[in-house]
Amino acid sequence: MDSAGIFFDSDTELFVSRFEELRPACYEQTIHIAEVDLRRGAFRSEGEREVAGPQAEVVLRVAINCHEKAVMRYAEALSAASWLWALRRVPEHCFLGSSQGSCHERRHLAEVFSSKYGKPATPSSGRALSPPVLETEQVESVARFVAAATILSRLHAMYRMCGKGAAVLLRKEQMPLVKASPELSASVKRYEERRSLPTPRSAGRAGTVLVEEVAEVGAGTVIGAPGTVPHRARALHRRHWGTAVSRPARHGTG
Repeated sequence: MDSAGIFFDSDTELFVSRFEELRPACYEQTIHIAEVDLRRGAFRSEGEREVAGPQAEVVLRVAINCHEKAVMRYAEALSAASWLWALRRVPEHCFLGSSQGSCHERRHLAEVFSSKYGKPATPSSGRALSPPVLETEQVESVARFVAAATILSRLHAMYRMCGKGAAVLLRKEQMPLVKASPELSASVKRYEERRSLPTPRSAGRAGTVLVEEVAEVGAGTVIGAPGTVPHRARALHRRHWGTAVSRPARHGTG
């Protein structure tokens, strides 16, 4: 099977099985290389030192720029079409982070970089695109790319935390550690929970949830006058999130 490769019109289960088999070693190798590069570059420190504010922003911006170049190099292994097929079949747990929201973010980040920096497809046999093939070496490339995209997502998360007031502890021969206050950590956790609410109608990606939707998810549909927010829904939202967001009342019959 190694010599024949995995064709795109074959059973997806075959790709997933091969990916899961090769993933542990590829992940470990990729993460080790990335962390060594970052510790020797952007995160280089002779001892422990804490940075915050603009200084932390500069350090993390350099780290993100450096690692983005590595992700771009990994993306050159396959064409954009091949990447799309493969990434859509990578099991969700391979992207999983601290929350469901980070899982979707990491997959989306991988798809964006692969679509932009994947190598051009090679036409053959009069077809617009040659049939995509995933041999063992290419499946390994997918695993390495997913690991690299996961590290980039972690750097983005550090950057966002610093923008909210957290500090970064740079450590010798280790990856940096984000230091956030209990209040900030609790706020971020609530935000991630809002993004993960199982309702397609909310502005969940922005962390904004309408009280009607929280009421429906948490306690069944709450019925009220059109364009108003029921008192029960307001109370539920305050208990669940600590704040209430409501739709403005609609006027007219339009």
